[in-house]
Amino acid sequence: VFTIGDELFDIFSLEFNASQDYLAVAGRRFLESKGPAAQKSTQGANLDDPMIAESYLVNVPEIEAIQSRSLLPIRQLMDKGNTYGQITSLSVASLRKFVATVGRDKYIRIWDYADGKFKQTVNTWYESDLNDVSIHPSGTQLAVGANEGIRIFFVLEEELCLAIDFSGKACMAVEYSHGGHWLAAGFHNQIFLIDPNTFENKFVLGPHRLQVTRLSWTPNDYFLVSSCRGGTAFVWTSKFEIYTAEAQNLAINEHSDAEADKTKVFQNNKYEFARQTVPFNGALYDDEYDLTVVICNDRIMEVLYEKATKQYLQYKFEEPIIPSCLLLCKESQVLFIGTNVGVVRAFLWPLPPSRLAETYLQYHDFKIHSKEISGLSLSTDGNYVISSSEDGTIAFLKTTEIWESYGAAAGNPLSPEKKRKLRKELGAGGIRAKVHETMDALSMTYQHAIRDKLAKISKLKDERKIAEERAIENEKERMKKLEKEKMELKASHVKALDEEHNNYRKMQEQYDSECRKSETEKARLIAEHNKMLEELDEKHKKEQRIAFDLNNEKIEMLEKQKAEFRAEIDVIQKNFKELLENFEGTYKSKFDDQEVRQTDMQNKLKVEGIKFEETLKKCEQEYEKEIENIKKSFYTELKVAKNNNDNLQKAVKNSEKEMK
Repeated sequence: VFTIGDELFDIFSLEFNASQDYLAVAGRRFLESKGPAAQKSTQGANLDDPMIAESYLVNVPEIEAIQSRSLLPIRQLMDKGNTYGQITSLSVASLRKFVATVGRDKYIRIWDYADGKFKQTVNTWYESDLNDVSIHPSGTQLAVGANEGIRIFFVLEEELCLAIDFSGKACMAVEYSHGGHWLAAGFHNQIFLIDPNTFENKFVLGPHRLQVTRLSWTPNDYFLVSSCRGGTAFVWTSKFEIYTAEAQNLAINEHSDAEADKTKVFQNNKYEFARQTVPFNGALYDDEYDLTVVICNDRIMEVLYEKATKQYLQYKFEEPIIPSCLLLCKESQVLFIGTNVGVVRAFLWPLPPSRLAETYLQYHDFKIHSKEISGLSLSTDGNYVISSSEDGTIAFLKTTEIWESYGAAAGNPLSPEKKRKLRKELGAGGIRAKVHETMDALSMTYQHAIRDKLAKISKLKDERKIAEERAIENEKERMKKLEKEKMELKASHVKALDEEHNNYRKMQEQYDSECRKSETEKARLIAEHNKMLEELDEKHKKEQRIAFDLNNEKIEMLEKQKAEFRAEIDVIQKNFKELLENFEGTYKSKFDDQEVRQTDMQNKLKVEGIKFEETLKKCEQEYEKEIENIKKSFYTELKVAKNNNDNLQKAVKNSEKEMK
């Protein structure tokens, strides 16, 4: 029995999908919330009040795994929580609420789960098979391991931009450090340490026996853990320069030239655990307790200490469960193991040693997915464990409820008394705990560490309680002062409002009076303006009549001048005609006289015997001279007449212009 939605009034429809993995539930609730108590009963409820329908999608395997409603509340799946292909890897940005996934459908997807929503922002297809993905803590870079190598992208708002392509051998594992200053990538049996700022390959670690499949960093980035298919796991210190060939040769020269010493020097710089016949599915290291956890493909979980040289605990999963991935949540002190059957198994951390495992090793299973879990990661705020599976889903498991879940879990419940006894026996057993960065000096025992932590927690709780009480008292005093000030302000506001109302009334009356004065002045100005317009109009009419009279007089005068000019033109033309006739008559008479004279002279020449040519030449010269004189006088008189005619035409044109 479980509850869906505290405010639902009733449920009116249920429907399974074909595989019966999900249950669709449809119910009704009142439009205005009446509270959970009012919703659970029809007494006092008005069924005529407006209602709205709501639908929920419930994960059935998750319900089957829950044995108490206090463990994990039922909630509807986040919008767009399902993908279309099998998810093979998952990564979460530690500074932004981004989840990056890759799947067998060759798609790279980025999901934004800020503000309680789950929205897909990037959906990019890649041409090669995708093996692993890691997103930078800032959410600005994305590294993808594929069969062709590794590609690093810049994450834009809705797309990916390729930054660099490291092509070559297959890459099965990529992982950014928590600080974002390193990118570890497993190329075949080696590990490349890449600078995300310059994309330069700084160091090369290895080799492993076979392909590197898993990489993980400790929360403080002091150590890098790698595991491979060949059954070896290494814990590397973050001082990667000690693994270079130059540093190894220098260290060997300081010790001895023997081959055994070379191996010893190299082993002092890393921790190694090997089960060479069994592939490893994952490994992690907790430097606080010096514990290394390795999960194997033969259903074995190995826990080691003393720099992974001694066995601390060996745990075997029951059939058919095979561990597929693991995650350590330091804040909640829980170790999460993902399995091939879709179950997340949570262990209290640190795990008890083998001699106490039968009594104190407690776990709880959460059936979240229907297929193998491919990735586990913490959310940005650390309150959720985000899991991905080959069934194509992403789930959120609230970590703050894990501790409560152990009290109600099936099997051997871990009561508070057993918890205290477990801490006591772990402390008495001398389990070595927190280790310095140099890994060569112990700080305190596990018992002292737990005791100090509990004391700090108790002190913080007391301080928080006292602070809350003080805050409540201060808030009450502040509310009383605010109420008193509110009443005083209310009284002063009433008085001020009355004064403002009176002032407004006076201002309104003054404004009305000024408006009336303005209207009177406006009417007076309009009358004066109209009178002025009439006077100007009358004056303009008089001036126009005078102008018309003057114009008529000018026209008459011009007509008179025009007639006089025409008379003068007629006289000039008549004189010119007479002159021309006189000229023609004179010229004709002279010509006749000249001809008679020439005839006489010829006769005389014939008679007197004078040479005809000389006489003729002389006559012709005289004739031409006379003709020139006559022409000059004629042209002079003609030019004078033409000038008089031009002047007369100009005068006529000027008269016509003035008339116009």
